[in-house]
Amino acid sequence: TIDKRQEERQNENEGAGFDLCVSDYPQKLGSSQTQYGTFQKRNLDEFVYSQFVAIALKHKFHCLIAQQANRVANKINRGSKGSESRLLIMEDGNESSGPSHVSTNVLTINRSPEDERRGLITFYMGKSRSSEKGWAICCKSNYNNCITHSTSLGCCYYRGDVPLGDVAEYLMLHYMNKEIPYREWRGEMDKK
Repeated sequence: TIDKRQEERQNENEGAGFDLCVSDYPQKLGSSQTQYGTFQKRNLDEFVYSQFVAIALKHKFHCLIAQQANRVANKINRGSKGSESRLLIMEDGNESSGPSHVSTNVLTINRSPEDERRGLITFYMGKSRSSEKGWAICCKSNYNNCITHSTSLGCCYYRGDVPLGDVAEYLMLHYMNKEIPYREWRGEMDKK
């Protein structure tokens, strides 16, 4: 289907095709090539995700694919796993690790109930083949309208996998649209 749509688009636009392919939840997909085999769920997931990687390379476009977090990660994100408080990492992907391994970049979306109430969302770079990982971007979000990190809403970014928690608004006010130096955000977290 993707190949067909890309070809139609190129025919209509003098060779210019789509630049981005987005699949909301590929783990629901299967494959006729693995239909009768003895693939376990984790192997099938890796196969399906690697097909998206191959399609992106073939058509020279970006591919954005979602993966659900596992149960433990969901508890951490919702703040219901005792004292453990951190941003989700690559290994927090659903029971299958293959999709994260075949991906070029892995971003996690972190939104605790408190952050949701305050209109915040944090993206964490858990894996990158082309640049540094370990960066977090905390931004204001009008989530219902799909507006995140606009110039007017603001954001800040920092190194680390710890959520900003109570000090997010303070730090965003002082470092709107720029990096928070490690000493600053770490010091503010320690005060709280």
